[in-house]
Amino acid sequence: SPSDFELIVVGTPVWNSRPASAISTYLKRSDFTGKKVAVFFTNEGMGDEKAVERTKALISSGNIIGELVVSKVFENQEENESKISDWCRNLSL
Repeated sequence: SPSDFELIVVGTPVWNSRPASAISTYLKRSDFTGKKVAVFFTNEGMGDEKAVERTKALISSGNIIGELVVSKVFENQEENESKISDWCRNLSL
């Protein structure tokens, strides 16, 4: 339960410009009030901007402290690893 944590990190693939349906359901049912939330997405195509906005709307009660989109995971592996490391450092993980 999110109430047990100060920071919640949520990751999801982008499917048809949306977060995965299981993640959407979880986010709809969870209360993030007063919680720090970081979100990351994997995407091999288009639609990540819409997925980010839809996801942020589902966790609007939380304080979103970071977001990251990782695209073309297998094509840009070194670049993506660097982006992920930088993002984690910025979140103080």
